[in-house]
Amino acid sequence: MIDTTTDTGGPNMAAKRWRRLLLNRWMLAGVGAVSLYALLGFLLAPWLFKRYVNNYAVEKLKRKASIVEVRVNPFLFTFDAQGFVLKEADDSPIIGFGRMFVDFELSSLFRWAWTFADIRIERPVLHMEIRHDGRLNLAALSDSLPKSEGSPTEVRRPPRLLVQHAELIDGSFTFSDRSDLTPATETFAPLNIEFKDISTLPDRKGPYTVRANLPGGGTVGWSGQVSLHPIFSQGRLSVSGFKLATAWKFAQDELHLAEPTGEMDFSTRYRFDYREHNAFLVLKDSKLALKGLVLTEKGRSTPILALEAIEVAGMGFDLKTREVMVPNITVRDGRIAASVNEEGVFNWQKLVARRESGDVTEPIPGTSASASRPWRIKAGAVNVENVALDYTDRSRATPLTLAVGGVNILLNASAEVGSGPAKATVDGLKVKMNRVAFSETGDDIPLIAIDTLALDHGCIDMGNRSIILTRVAATGGGTRVVRGKDGRIRLAEMLAPGDRGKLKREIIEIGEKARSEGKPWSFRLDAFDLNGFSAALQDRTIDPAIVYDLQDIRALLKNLTNDGKTPINFDAQLKVAQGGSVKVNGQVSQVGDHAEARAKIVGVSLKPLRPALAKFTSLALESGKVAVSARVRYRAGKSGPQVRANGSVSVDRLRLNEAGTGERFLEWKAMSANGLKFGLSPHGLQIEEVRLLEPGAKVVIFKDRSINLVKAIKAPDVAGAEKTPHLKQVPAVVPHTKQTLFPVSIERVRVEKGVVDFADLSLVLPFATQVTDFNGGVAGISSDPASRASVTLEGKVDQYGLATVEGRLSPFTPKTFTDIAVSFRNMEMTPLSPYSATFAGRKIASGTLSLNLEYKIQNSELLGDNEVVLEQFTLGDRVEAPNAVNLPLDLAIALLTDAEGKINVAVPGHGNLDNPKFKYGHVIRQAFINLITKIVTAPFRALGGLLGDKSEQIDAISFYPGSDRLLSPELKKLKKVVEALEKRPKLRLVVQGRFDPKLDGEALRTQQVKRALAGQMGVKLAPDEEFGPIAFENAKTQRALEKLLERRGGDNAVADFKTQYEKVTGEKAKRVNSALAFFGWESSDTAFYQAMFKELVKREPLMDTDLRNLAQRRAEAIVKNLKTTAGLDVTRVTAGSSGPVEKASTETVNTRLILDVIKGSQ
Repeated sequence: MIDTTTDTGGPNMAAKRWRRLLLNRWMLAGVGAVSLYALLGFLLAPWLFKRYVNNYAVEKLKRKASIVEVRVNPFLFTFDAQGFVLKEADDSPIIGFGRMFVDFELSSLFRWAWTFADIRIERPVLHMEIRHDGRLNLAALSDSLPKSEGSPTEVRRPPRLLVQHAELIDGSFTFSDRSDLTPATETFAPLNIEFKDISTLPDRKGPYTVRANLPGGGTVGWSGQVSLHPIFSQGRLSVSGFKLATAWKFAQDELHLAEPTGEMDFSTRYRFDYREHNAFLVLKDSKLALKGLVLTEKGRSTPILALEAIEVAGMGFDLKTREVMVPNITVRDGRIAASVNEEGVFNWQKLVARRESGDVTEPIPGTSASASRPWRIKAGAVNVENVALDYTDRSRATPLTLAVGGVNILLNASAEVGSGPAKATVDGLKVKMNRVAFSETGDDIPLIAIDTLALDHGCIDMGNRSIILTRVAATGGGTRVVRGKDGRIRLAEMLAPGDRGKLKREIIEIGEKARSEGKPWSFRLDAFDLNGFSAALQDRTIDPAIVYDLQDIRALLKNLTNDGKTPINFDAQLKVAQGGSVKVNGQVSQVGDHAEARAKIVGVSLKPLRPALAKFTSLALESGKVAVSARVRYRAGKSGPQVRANGSVSVDRLRLNEAGTGERFLEWKAMSANGLKFGLSPHGLQIEEVRLLEPGAKVVIFKDRSINLVKAIKAPDVAGAEKTPHLKQVPAVVPHTKQTLFPVSIERVRVEKGVVDFADLSLVLPFATQVTDFNGGVAGISSDPASRASVTLEGKVDQYGLATVEGRLSPFTPKTFTDIAVSFRNMEMTPLSPYSATFAGRKIASGTLSLNLEYKIQNSELLGDNEVVLEQFTLGDRVEAPNAVNLPLDLAIALLTDAEGKINVAVPGHGNLDNPKFKYGHVIRQAFINLITKIVTAPFRALGGLLGDKSEQIDAISFYPGSDRLLSPELKKLKKVVEALEKRPKLRLVVQGRFDPKLDGEALRTQQVKRALAGQMGVKLAPDEEFGPIAFENAKTQRALEKLLERRGGDNAVADFKTQYEKVTGEKAKRVNSALAFFGWESSDTAFYQAMFKELVKREPLMDTDLRNLAQRRAEAIVKNLKTTAGLDVTRVTAGSSGPVEKASTETVNTRLILDVIKGSQ
């Protein structure tokens, strides 16, 4: 039977089954649970997450946080958040991202580790900021996080974590520093980081890649493997094109540098491991390159460092073994500038600000275990190529600048630091410097320049404190040694031992400290070689300057060391551009306490010294060469340096011309000093022989009577000397009674074939002569006061004359002893007419002259007995000579010539040479003049000698003041004058009347007042009668004086005089009563009337003609007496002109008598 109900209900049954299934409580519970799960995951979880982040930021972190959108897929276990920002309370950003996607894996349940298939953060942003208080914003954020429970020392294992892939995409990192005065901010973007298989599971490593662009250009690349448990990473890090200005912005307030230029490239392979609180870091194949580096101090325009490149290749670093290995360092193409200021501060010291006392660098974690081990640093090859150097030291008294055009250095070095004293070794040191120049700061012209300065090989060991250099060579270049107009030599001042700059002072301090520690520095330079050097020597105190140019200077110094034992050997030679060469060799001790050298100077020209000679003389140095061959030894002694020198000196072909005329002044063919020995301690100079061959000299007396020998020496420029800064006034030195002379001994001096030209242009008739064949010598020259040198010289004068010099003298103290005889024989006197014409106004007609001059000096006293012999001497015509002595020479010659026609006169020359007014030439000339003028210029003395009376003065006749009456003693004088004139008939007498304005004036006024008083009293006097004494106590006299005063001074004259008298004397004057005077009643005050008489005399007028008439009457009285009383011929006496006396007397007035020659008697 077929069931039709089942077929018809099929669909319904299926629906019912589904309904029952769907309405099953377990199904409903499952669907509800899934729906709730989906609701919670898709809706509630994002809302709760957003709310929690915001509340947590506000409540826990005290900051602001926001998320734009959060998506959670509870079924795929993914988390997607967008627009997250965490801000400070002031809305400044801290961290954020555009999107973060996290894909969680359920496999975490099976691995027992949090497993993430992917973590991606897109456009992450991190703002790191150092605040004004120096605190990092992230550190402040960390302090806001809740603290974990448990002991801080408890070691916690990290959570089990596995991240299959993590990536930061297009991120940015902004760093700001607002703790300095100048805030700085830089942003690094884009920043991309990718990690794979990062895990905290033990021994799980995952690869990573970091890529970032740097501000201003440049990139960072970082790739390798990383492990979080244990902490481990290895890989490769590279930085390319990093701009140094980026880092400078954050340190500019700590650096005294302007914004630098340049960029850095760095790459390295590394391995980092951190286990058991110990860090291990190894760097391999590290490379560092700095390109276009320029550092400039703030406020300056000139860089202190400019380098094309610094390259470090193959560098290795091992933190565990504390080793740094640098196979190759190259610094090339640039310039370094360094300077020390006046306070001794190095400019590079000021580039970094000093740390405050509290700023202590924290130790590196995990390094304490190995801190006791030193760091070992080794540089395989350090190469500096073509780097210029400028160094200025203003800490010296004379600021110095060193400029090097190019420095090339090659070395390898090793060092140990960090445990005990630092140890460093530099080996294989080679240095080459081009275009080296030392100059005074501010002067473009170098004081010393060297083309090339090179060190072949050197080694410096700081541990053993030793410096060993094989050879230093200087090639080319030159120096200028200039003595300035102020007398200073700047190069000498610059190199003076006392002028120490900071660098030199520090080197000295290091050396002194090493010696105090008992381990001094040792230094050795095997050889210093100088080639092709030149030196320009200038003395600018003279204008134009003295210039010597030294060329091709070569010098070799060996064994330069400070061991205190090994002597330094030297060998030098040079050429003089002006002519000549110099060679010196020998050795000197290290401390300079003894030395020995041989010197040979050949043909060095003296002509460059021409300006020096021209400054002090009027001469021109035309030629001359000096040669020296000597051996010199030096040793320092307690009492002073000990010096010994043996050799010879010669000056050949010397010629000095007069600058104005170009004529020869002095010359010789050769002058040599042989067998020369010089010494100090004991002092002494010994010369076996000085030979002077063919000397020539010129002696001229000019019209102004100056001598060319003296005129050739210029007078000191006093004004110029006062303007010269370095010249000081030297106080006068009081001579010692005993003066020690430097011991000098010359065995002999020879003169051969000498010529002397003599001319005297000061004469009315110019005179010239020549001494030829001048030969002879001096033997036994010594500075010993007891020594005596012998002199023998002979020369030919004109054609037939002969001059000789013989005798002995103390050559260095001639005033102590001199006994020299100078003889002239058979000299024609006619050529000497210029002298007689000049001094006497007469030529010489004929005669010969012989002179025997003796110069005897004993203790500065000259005792010269000179003999002059004239034969057949006659005077010729008169010559106009303005300065000639006007003497009757015919009379003098007639009195001196004997019967044989000879005049033999002894002329003494006496005097004290220490007297500053003493001049021997003047003494001799004056002796001749005195001899001639003795008779003709002192006639009355001669007359007195003829009468046998030289004591009485007969050339003056005395008179009383105001009188022309001859006194009895004067009549006796006139008688003697007449007797003498009778023996000299060619003489006549001239009487010159004289008056004394004071004595004669007062006497004449007194006489006039007396005659007026006599007239007032009614007394009559004869014309020549004198009034006689005045009776001042007489009443009549007293009244006459008053009337005379009133007549001459007015009615009140007596009253005024009385007032003045009482004021001066302080006494009451008593005048005579005019009425009682008639009866003879006088005043008892005679002093008053004596004063009144003197007042009248004082007021009495006197004419000048009265005095001259008195003098004329006196002369006429004398003439009258001689003619009438003495009977003298009227033609032989006359009255001359009258005038005042030349010298006043106290009692009498003298009238002068003058002798004259009768005309026509010569």
